Amino acid sequence: MLSALFKSLSLSEKVVIGLVLVEQSSLTALLIKLMGISLMFKMRKVTEDEVIQHEKNIENYGYTLVPEFVPKDDVELILKRVNHLFSLRDNNSYSGVPDRDVKDKIIYNLQNKHISFIRLFMDPFIRNLLIKKLNDPFYRFLPQEVPNYILNYYNARSSGEALDLHIDSHIPAIISQIWAMQVAFILEA
Repeated sequence: MLSALFKSLSLSEKVVIGLVLVEQSSLTALLIKLMGISLMFKMRKVTEDEVIQHEKNIENYGYTLVPEFVPKDDVELILKRVNHLFSLRDNNSYSGVPDRDVKDKIIYNLQNKHISFIRLFMDPFIRNLLIKKLNDPFYRFLPQEVPNYILNYYNARSSGEALDLHIDSHIPAIISQIWAMQVAFILEA
């Protein structure tokens, strides 16, 4: 009887029911099969020696660069997904965007567009680095090994005009404490 009911449902109804009936690993496989989506990108493993060097770079220079962190195939997949999202937009402008940016391709709030964009920040290297640098040590409602920082902006952007080097966080600050970090995945050269 349940089998007949399941067959009569639409694909989206089956996926919702699948969330209840199927264990996590099977559900992921089911979603990938049914919707042709990839939920996780495979970043390069950053060695412990590299982690130490990246932390030193941030302390000394204020930034670090992780070469070939995202494999080329995944860069192409991410870029394809971003371009697809941009193509779905009816109106390619947002209110409040400066005149210099009107030709830019911008997608705001990537965390709301596809789970794979959230998964980029679940990579152990990025997650642990952000926790170490940004977690509030006085926030007691979550364990310190869990992120307790705030995602401020999560956008994809391809500049129509040359983009001036700038930082939106109004730094430098007069304190040595790190209170904001920018993570950029460069998809186009």
